[in-house]
Amino acid sequence: MKDEKKIEVVIAGDDYMDPDLIKNIIIQRMEDNLADRFRFRLIKFPYPEERITLRPETVVPSGMSWTDFDGVLKGDGAEEFYGDIHALEGKLEGVEVLVVHGAAVTGKVLQDAKELKLIGVLRGGPKNIDVATARKLGIRLVNTPGKTSRAVAESMIGSLLALTRNIARASRQLQGEGIWSPIYYRYSECGIELEGKTLGLIGFGHIAEKITRMLKGFDLSAILAYDPFRSPEEIVKQGAQPASFPEILEQCDIISLHARLSESSRNLISVKEFNCMKKKPILINTARGGLLDYSALISALKIGQVSGAVLDVFGDEPFSAYQELLKMKNVVATPHIAGGSRETVHRAAEMIAEELKRYALGQPFVNEM
Repeated sequence: MKDEKKIEVVIAGDDYMDPDLIKNIIIQRMEDNLADRFRFRLIKFPYPEERITLRPETVVPSGMSWTDFDGVLKGDGAEEFYGDIHALEGKLEGVEVLVVHGAAVTGKVLQDAKELKLIGVLRGGPKNIDVATARKLGIRLVNTPGKTSRAVAESMIGSLLALTRNIARASRQLQGEGIWSPIYYRYSECGIELEGKTLGLIGFGHIAEKITRMLKGFDLSAILAYDPFRSPEEIVKQGAQPASFPEILEQCDIISLHARLSESSRNLISVKEFNCMKKKPILINTARGGLLDYSALISALKIGQVSGAVLDVFGDEPFSAYQELLKMKNVVATPHIAGGSRETVHRAAEMIAEELKRYALGQPFVNEM
């Protein structure tokens, strides 16, 4: 063991995925002195910023929040990254394993990293990495799917309750404006309870499964799920009822989006779909902004086709496109924070630790892409 060559690892993290914390968790998860096989070098990038003031022309990203919305958003095989696109250039010489969160791993970075054999990305989707170049160079890639599912599920339910029970609206008045408002006891302004309501889940992956289990105690009338990539048996096993897309639109009091964004799912909910919503539902989007036509949502809210909206993501449009929406009293909106929790960080680090252990032992990976 003493004479064995060390596996050189760079952990490129930030103020969320702290590289020192990630390293300590990896070492703690190692067994039989396996951690001695690795040598770690840490890089910490200044992400996220405390606050970003949005101007009308600022393009709001639909995915990961960058530190500079006015900077370069994609290039050389990388997108949905934060900071300088060149940040990792020249920093991977002699490195065999890269563990990275949201920094750009461009084609140039990969081509210059002659010793790189493995990338472990602390995200579910490696959009900040030039995957095509990595594959061409024989660099293997592992990710951390499902690490945010509990956090997003809890955030979705919490935001839904903040809307239905007037928590967000009343809190803004009391804390932000210093107004004590008894108006929420008027029948026309009262909140609603979830008991007896029908929830529709569009997309039924890790997050939707957890939402289904968490909401069992709320005595909903039914939880319907539409996902063309899951069998009816799988959906039933997780406690939901299989349904078609039209059935979700027609039967549900609450509709929540959890599908992946692709060209076929872009603007999955638009004018046509709003016209099919029979029960004036609450619409929730904690997935990707591109799934929802936001101009159509504004119109639907105005004419009462939907009764409210919970939004954690937005599309790749100027902030001016959302200013009217964000002022509506029946909208709860957050800046893409649903997946953020301390437990998510620990979960991601533990998943990467398992992959590094398998790499050192020559065993198959759990989540190779």
